[in-house]
Amino acid sequence: MAGEYDAITPYHFALNNPISLNDPTGLEAESGGNSEEIKKKSANNSEVPGPNPKPVPQPIVPKPILPVTPPVIKPVDINLIVHGGATKAEENNTFKDASDNLNKNEYNNNATMFEVKGGGRSIVRTINSQPKNSIQTLDVFTHSSQTQLHFNPDQNERFRELYTTDDEEKEDKSTNEGADIGEIKYGKFKSDSVIEFHGCNTGDINVPNNICAEMSKRLYEAGKTDAVVIGHATKSNPNHHKTLQGSDYRHGLRRVYHNGKLLFYTKKEGKISKTAIRLFLKRKEKEVGRHDDTKHKLIK
Repeated sequence: MAGEYDAITPYHFALNNPISLNDPTGLEAESGGNSEEIKKKSANNSEVPGPNPKPVPQPIVPKPILPVTPPVIKPVDINLIVHGGATKAEENNTFKDASDNLNKNEYNNNATMFEVKGGGRSIVRTINSQPKNSIQTLDVFTHSSQTQLHFNPDQNERFRELYTTDDEEKEDKSTNEGADIGEIKYGKFKSDSVIEFHGCNTGDINVPNNICAEMSKRLYEAGKTDAVVIGHATKSNPNHHKTLQGSDYRHGLRRVYHNGKLLFYTKKEGKISKTAIRLFLKRKEKEVGRHDDTKHKLIK
């Protein structure tokens, strides 16, 4: 090499002609190509001598917003037990014992307990304060008759019952603590709720518009089409049952009402199962208009 370039020193890069020549290996200068060759290299996306081109800014593509899946909220199931309201302390104690027995036997001590301190309006307030479509069961341990739940009068001996109708409430000249079942927000109940009154005669068939029949009708009208109301057909006051160990008042002749009419009756002790209720609801669909009492008896 030195013989071929005796006039050139190592300080003469590309034969001292870096515009036209190049020496990428440091061994020998070579041609950088004419303008046509440069254009061809550029067309073929090859490297082109000269300064690096400025990068072309790329548009910013926003990331897609994925839909947010809402959390699954488990429906609330409330088992509500109401007790008390009697004048005598021993009767309130019996109602409380029966409520505790039911809570233990049926709800594993997880029911919501409410002791009545006022009158019928306190029950209405308790029901209406619950979330919508939440009450699965309502059990009421109070004194009662065919069309009323009875509570101890106020200090002026004025009544404060829970009445079946507003006219009945007005006729009784009830206090502000009295109420009628028309003031209840039935949307608070679930579609297959079970209400049971454990007092006397709420399911008396001799009074067609008893409180069980009327409440079952209001439930149905509120869209709770599989809801039922259960009541005793006979007396069931605390004095009759206070000696029963573990009693929760689910015994004796009880009648089950649906949409204002008798669905079936039973003397079976303990819980009236959802299976039995569904069975009679299906039978009712097939036997519309038939209310022969012999067709409504639950044998087992």
